[in-house]
Amino acid sequence: MKKFLIIFSLGVVLFIGITAGLSLLERKNDGLPRHITLAGVTLKLHVAVTESERQLGLSGFSSLSEEEAMLFIFESSDHHGFWMKDMDFPIDIIWIDEKGMIVSIEASVSPQTYPAVFTPSVPARYVLETVAGFSEKNNLKVDDLAVFTD
Repeated sequence: MKKFLIIFSLGVVLFIGITAGLSLLERKNDGLPRHITLAGVTLKLHVAVTESERQLGLSGFSSLSEEEAMLFIFESSDHHGFWMKDMDFPIDIIWIDEKGMIVSIEASVSPQTYPAVFTPSVPARYVLETVAGFSEKNNLKVDDLAVFTD
């Protein structure tokens, strides 16, 4: 009977551990935005949530289309700095606060600016990277609203 209780208890602990692990995985995939709309333009998002995804960013891309962007999601608002390490093309960097308001824009940042670090003037929770010129072409400015959708 004692062996049965130990085996049963281990089974319950293992089941709870696996279930908790799956729910964490599901939470990571559920609810992440897949699109963002800025100034009436909707972009398909590549989302970077983990530290390793954020470190890699767009450095693994050879280009980005005008319909795409990369969204970096941070756990909290801060002066998150970005640089152009291992980048092959210029981008616009757009910082967005937790309410969805654009708080800072760095337009047409060239790979040649590395190792310079670009930071927002106020804390931001999200950072969006688009093709260079997107901000100017769409007349984006600080205080514009970004809308995240599935």
